[in-house]
Amino acid sequence: MLNLKSLLLYVILFATAILAHPGDEYDDKGKGKHCLTDREAYDVLQRWISFFQRGFDPAVAERTLTEDFIAQSGGLNFLTAKDATALTVTSRAQFIEEALVNTANTTNVFTILDWFHDCSNIAFHWSINSSPAVVLGIDYLVLEKRTHRIKKDFSEFNVGAILFNAGFPECQAPAPS
Repeated sequence: MLNLKSLLLYVILFATAILAHPGDEYDDKGKGKHCLTDREAYDVLQRWISFFQRGFDPAVAERTLTEDFIAQSGGLNFLTAKDATALTVTSRAQFIEEALVNTANTTNVFTILDWFHDCSNIAFHWSINSSPAVVLGIDYLVLEKRTHRIKKDFSEFNVGAILFNAGFPECQAPAPS
């Protein structure tokens, strides 16, 4: 049997839960009103991938990334001799500046191998058409809930393949046994 103190505690917790999730955030099925649809997620993903290919468009990046956008990649930090735990990109402006330089002569073609999303995050597995070793990676994009602009990117890839393709034979994967 519940005593009065326990009942009061349950009422307070229930009221807190209701107040923490305002009614305008959810539809009648309990799904977030501002949830990312499959089509919206696909469009965000395609714009993101376009940032690393020839024809980078700063105007698209301005519309797609939040002003306080950040990115982190231990692999990229390693290749550029930065602390692996440091932020790789600290603003949208820095991202755009670096993308303009890095995509000028690129021939990268990304292939999305698999992807999924929830209301405000997209995760995907990708490959680049590199030779002799294929470069594989994963990215996790965190989006603003209402605008679906990209706020954060966490990315990792097989650095060994990048180094092997750049002429470091000691980075070749061992032959299968």
